[in-house]
Amino acid sequence: EINTNVPKRFECGDAVFNTNNYNGNYLYKIIKKVDVSCLVTAQTTSLLNIFYDLSSLTEIVGLENWDTSSVTNMQDMFCGCHSLRTIDVSSWDTSKVTNMLRTFVDNYSKNIIGINNWDTSSLTSLYNTFGNCIGLVNLDFADVKGQENAKRALEVSAAGGHNCLLIGSPGSGKTMMAKRFASILPDLSFEETLEINKIYSVAGKLSKEYPIITCRQYRAPHYTITPISLVGGGKIPKPGEVSLAHYGVLFLDELPQFNKTTLELLRGPLEDGEISINRMNGSIVYPCKFMLIASMNPCPCGYYGSKEKECTCNSKSRLKYINKVSGPLLDRIDIQVEVSKVQYNKLRANNKEENSEKIKERVNKARSIQRERYKEFKIFSNAELSQNLIPKFCKLNDESEKLLQMAFERLGLSARAYTRVLKVARTIADLDNSNNIESKHIAEAIQYRSLDRKYWNN
Repeated sequence: EINTNVPKRFECGDAVFNTNNYNGNYLYKIIKKVDVSCLVTAQTTSLLNIFYDLSSLTEIVGLENWDTSSVTNMQDMFCGCHSLRTIDVSSWDTSKVTNMLRTFVDNYSKNIIGINNWDTSSLTSLYNTFGNCIGLVNLDFADVKGQENAKRALEVSAAGGHNCLLIGSPGSGKTMMAKRFASILPDLSFEETLEINKIYSVAGKLSKEYPIITCRQYRAPHYTITPISLVGGGKIPKPGEVSLAHYGVLFLDELPQFNKTTLELLRGPLEDGEISINRMNGSIVYPCKFMLIASMNPCPCGYYGSKEKECTCNSKSRLKYINKVSGPLLDRIDIQVEVSKVQYNKLRANNKEENSEKIKERVNKARSIQRERYKEFKIFSNAELSQNLIPKFCKLNDESEKLLQMAFERLGLSARAYTRVLKVARTIADLDNSNNIESKHIAEAIQYRSLDRKYWNN
């Protein structure tokens, strides 16, 4: 269907695949649909690479009827099937399979039917069987009860590439939602894919098995991370986590637990989108346009400001804890949202929550608007808007201007916070499919900048 020199359907008749190594690489990236219902597989012993890297394949007809009773090797079978959304293996006999090395690695299928019934008694290799199966990961926003404000904030963050801080008491769902953030990240453009792969190539993170990265990276380092590991460096300067998260996500859980000196190193990369590593023999600059998603408690015990439980921290210990996140760093976080405890009636409600797929559709639509708008300026999101482009793309009417001015004066916003409010408002307008930034978009963007007054100024 893509290459006219390739038949749309392979007429195999009663062909019997009885070799020890049937390699399907000749189908590489050319077919959208394959009908394998005519294949007799009763004597097949190896399915190695049969659908390997068929990135355009969307449907396999008849797969569920295959006789796999003789199969022992399923290595790399569905590796790289980016477009395949459902795999039906419900009737497969896997009692003799010994090797499932990378069987589903880098596969974006959302549903593998019948895999829970597989007989794995003979398996000797399960290494990386489901590596990078972003479609299969059971981390979906449909699992999150309530928390509409926080979910909305994360949607805005993903749509515009903005940084986001979640703050709230223990058990409120901060980490749960942050981990599901990966499920709503927009698809990569070709240019973004090239940049990411250049970084991973320099870092030595690519291999023959995985020569290319095709999705946004989600990096979640532990709070014991060293400065060099975070921003890059070493005798031979290598990219750090900030660069490995380029056009992706850097998630810092329990933000105040990180070393303050290490956190302060993020100020430059968050502002400039690049990190310069200087050594005696020269200087290396690595790009690092990442989305910072962070979560934290408001105090050591975690219950300051909570309506359900009284805080046991004294003022000194609380301020010492909260001030590990400095004002300049906080000022660079576009969206700051409070995550409150979910009420019992919402937890028990049978209401169906919106799933990640629907949220991602809106995010992708907003990102496509931004790519088209900024195609002449070689930027991909609202978060990348430079100071000279803001007046052109973030124009306000009189009502919006008055609202922003009032917020600027009452909240004591900095010049940096002012520009970030405009960028967030531009993203909210894109999600609303609005060409103009209206007062309601400004109002929502302003509400994401108020938490520092509640927690850091008391």
